[in-house]
Amino acid sequence: MKPRSLVLLSGGQDSSTVLALASQHTNVVEAMAFMYGQQHSVELEAARKVAAYFSVPLKIVKVTSLEEVATSALLGGDVNEAHPLPQFKDLPASYVPGRNILFFTLGAARMTKIGATQLWTGINATDYSGYPDCRPEFVKAFETTIHRGMEFPEFEIVAPLIDKTKWQTWALAYNISDQVGDFIRNVSHTCYNGDHETKHDWGYGCGECPACWLRAKGWDEFNQWIEALRSVVGGDTYHETIRNGVQDGKAMWLS
Repeated sequence: MKPRSLVLLSGGQDSSTVLALASQHTNVVEAMAFMYGQQHSVELEAARKVAAYFSVPLKIVKVTSLEEVATSALLGGDVNEAHPLPQFKDLPASYVPGRNILFFTLGAARMTKIGATQLWTGINATDYSGYPDCRPEFVKAFETTIHRGMEFPEFEIVAPLIDKTKWQTWALAYNISDQVGDFIRNVSHTCYNGDHETKHDWGYGCGECPACWLRAKGWDEFNQWIEALRSVVGGDTYHETIRNGVQDGKAMWLS
């Protein structure tokens, strides 16, 4: 029997890919998104579309605006500037202090109500950010906190992208199908500046903020990897080339 899961869904590339993966491997009871004072509503619109595509109910939770208690460019400001707080000088301006701790806590509480045991998340420790609440040690510590603080020993965090680069995230989506990969590319929203009008090969965005740079870089590297893999195993589509690579042992990390 598949485990029952709750997926944290922002509407971005990573969490959308995680919902696609969770839909394959678990019984997704619900996806959860948050209104927390972020600048752009386009994220939630993307989350609604992604949840509907995978036929998963979406729970949108309104929390007290983090802008009232924390500082971040995502809550108002320039994401290209250095972080305004000296204790976070080595982190990008987009870091929101305490955000994942809050979201994970609310997710765990919701799981006790809907009967889920796995919390799936798109956090990533490999590319760009270096956010402290996206690291494996945070995941382990938070699991222990919920086990003890909520007497919820079955609670488990599943973070399939935590050690993956952006190009590998693209590969995971297209490994499911070309349709899923194209949907995530065209519907998910990553841009810090809220631009979902300007079209690129890698999706929509301003093309200038750090999130767009990372997404574009990952897309370019993914296509370079596909070209190299296709020269060895063939395939007419992304999905066909990737599946050939898995079967040939050249992309076993995707299986």
